[in-house]
Amino acid sequence: ADAWCGVHGDLPTVALRTLGPVKGHGDRLTWVMHVLASAGVRAETSAFSPGERLSGAVVLCGSQAAYEACEEGPVTTLKEAGAEHVWVVGRREVPDEGHGQRCFAEGLDLVGRLEQLHRDLGVSA
Repeated sequence: ADAWCGVHGDLPTVALRTLGPVKGHGDRLTWVMHVLASAGVRAETSAFSPGERLSGAVVLCGSQAAYEACEEGPVTTLKEAGAEHVWVVGRREVPDEGHGQRCFAEGLDLVGRLEQLHRDLGVSA
């Protein structure tokens, strides 16, 4: 991330979108922001709004109830909005249409997942 910053003038950035009321996901949001910062990734955070167009890698943070309320599922919803890679916070298994598990949750190999996020962002090969 430091080398990326030296070339591009800023840290690699990921769109972090929240889903549902903050009361349901505030702890997850704080946790994942610290995880991303530990890898030198800046998070542009806002609530996901239907009709929003996205691109690149997106991290989705919501409560389990908010994820389940997505009619098509959270990954499909964001991919339909244009996200290339969708990372879901707090779930251990997230189907990603054959592209592997892209999720952040306590107890998982976060270093390996952050390395994958860096590849998704084009920070490393």
